[in-house]
Amino acid sequence: MKKQISELQRQIEIAAMVYEKPGFYSEYDLADLYKASPTTIRRDLKALRTIGADIHSRKSRLLAYFSLKDLNKLIRSYYALSSPLEFKNLSLLKNKFKEKTLSIFVNILKAIRDKFEVQLTYRYSPDSEKFVKVISPLYLLDGGKSFYLIAYENRDVKLFRIETLEEIKVLKTKYKFDVPSLTEIFRNSWGIYTGGEEINVVLKFNRQMDGYIDQKQWMENQEVEYAGDGIILKMKVKLSYELVSWVMGWGDMVEVIAPAKLKNEVLNRANSIIRVYRKK
Repeated sequence: MKKQISELQRQIEIAAMVYEKPGFYSEYDLADLYKASPTTIRRDLKALRTIGADIHSRKSRLLAYFSLKDLNKLIRSYYALSSPLEFKNLSLLKNKFKEKTLSIFVNILKAIRDKFEVQLTYRYSPDSEKFVKVISPLYLLDGGKSFYLIAYENRDVKLFRIETLEEIKVLKTKYKFDVPSLTEIFRNSWGIYTGGEEINVVLKFNRQMDGYIDQKQWMENQEVEYAGDGIILKMKVKLSYELVSWVMGWGDMVEVIAPAKLKNEVLNRANSIIRVYRKK
């Protein structure tokens, strides 16, 4: 099994390099890079063609063309073997990264696998200034609408949306610490947001939510109680913009009992919305 995984990883890495630099590599170049025989590389290229990857040779130099379907298959295979995952925003990423689309994912996942540090160049928005940071990549997380690179910067957890990246440079330096589990990183976090002050939340839901609230698991530490005309949900969670948005999404079906800080966040956001509509 390990040999098959190693072969598949090598094949997709080859596909990424050829796709990013068409006409640059020959079979012999790849054989030298991977310390394999040209016959092995030819077998790899044949295997890629059998799964639909359009890789061919022109004057002994390799060229590649991948459709969105091909990219989805290759990235998905490299991301997690036999995963049913589909990338909803892949067309947006391809519009930005073009021929580097596959390499972006491959380079990140290789760095995570081999524990290499990475230099990132990124922007928060197309008009913002560029930032450059050296980070230790830990995980690549599918957040549904976007992919997030979870990394350490000086042992502080940082999240980077893939579409904000401008350039990724895998460095030669390795990090030697043990990688924390995702459970440790996101303990008491709401969604993928890892920061914020930990608060003890008490929410009172309308009894119309009976049979729903007690069946849902939002946090490992949550407790549900029935109290007269309501359902009480208690949980310890980090205060974040996402948490406030989730509470407000329930409308008049929920009331914040505690803490006062969360109640004030909801009130302030609600008043801001009211002011917007009163202007019209």
